[in-house]
Amino acid sequence: MAVKFGYVGCGLMGQGVHIPNFAGIPEVEMAALAELRPRLGEKVQRRWGFRKLYGSHVELAKDPEVEAVGVSAAFTEQAEIARDLLRAGKHVFMEKPRCRWRRRRTCSTRWGRRERG
Repeated sequence: MAVKFGYVGCGLMGQGVHIPNFAGIPEVEMAALAELRPRLGEKVQRRWGFRKLYGSHVELAKDPEVEAVGVSAAFTEQAEIARDLLRAGKHVFMEKPRCRWRRRRTCSTRWGRRERG
């Protein structure tokens, strides 16, 4: 059974590294993509076979079919995106740190634990 996978962001690392790597895993189904730039999102959706396209990570987080999500977004947005996805019950892959400040280093880990009890 394939993991229904979503991805947030179609920047250089997303298109050039992460999306192709996830798409190459036989057990991964490219279920949904979230991208703020509509034309770019449509292009990446067609190229990699994502079934659904959303205009924001919040919309993707509401999709009950998506089980896991990769994130390539601006450094300043990463923690909030991770928080929203974890609160929606998604597994999250991120290449960048979860938080901007050292004292908040484990914030997204705490969000996930707190939401699950």
